[in-house]
Amino acid sequence: DECRRSSFTKLRLWLMSWLAGAVVSQAKGVWFWTKVVGIQLYGRMASSDEKTVLNLGEVKDAAQGDVVTASQAAANLQALMLEIKGDFMAEDGRGVNYPAMKSSDVFVKYKEQCKVLTTVDLSTLAGDEKMAFFINVYNSLTIHGLAEMPALPSSVLEAQGFWRKTCYNIGGFVFSLDDIEHGVLRGNRIHPSAQKPSFEEADPRLAFV
Repeated sequence: DECRRSSFTKLRLWLMSWLAGAVVSQAKGVWFWTKVVGIQLYGRMASSDEKTVLNLGEVKDAAQGDVVTASQAAANLQALMLEIKGDFMAEDGRGVNYPAMKSSDVFVKYKEQCKVLTTVDLSTLAGDEKMAFFINVYNSLTIHGLAEMPALPSSVLEAQGFWRKTCYNIGGFVFSLDDIEHGVLRGNRIHPSAQKPSFEEADPRLAFV
């Protein structure tokens, strides 16, 4: 458990420096993110419990009887994420050109690939493979969620409820960023804002902890 918490802490710090740990400024039409030290990934609790599921809809070009495994779906997302990073990340690694990314062909492919997550069988995952899957999906959902915001916040803390309300349907179960982080990757430990586990007793998602 200690090793798992340490690994995820490193992941969060990396993701913060790339996508979320920043103050936004705009220059020459490109959004740049300036690193802010010490911001927690935990979103503020908003007054509404409404969740936004970003990957609903029919999976296009799916051959009849074609089955994509959970691990393959996550690997496909990771490959597209690396392509997006190469095309739209600033050379210094501190910014992402979100306006250009949102209108790109690769982001269209990215959103279509996210829909495949609705069809995967999570029961096939265990151990390190399950952890790798959810880490990849967490990264993907963060990118997707920020890209779909009407306007980028001036800081992560202004993205009220972002981590709790931004969701994917994965294998028929709805997971928010908070659910993945605190429910799955942290072993359903107490959420620092809610003071209770993400998955309560009888929640079917406990099977994936």
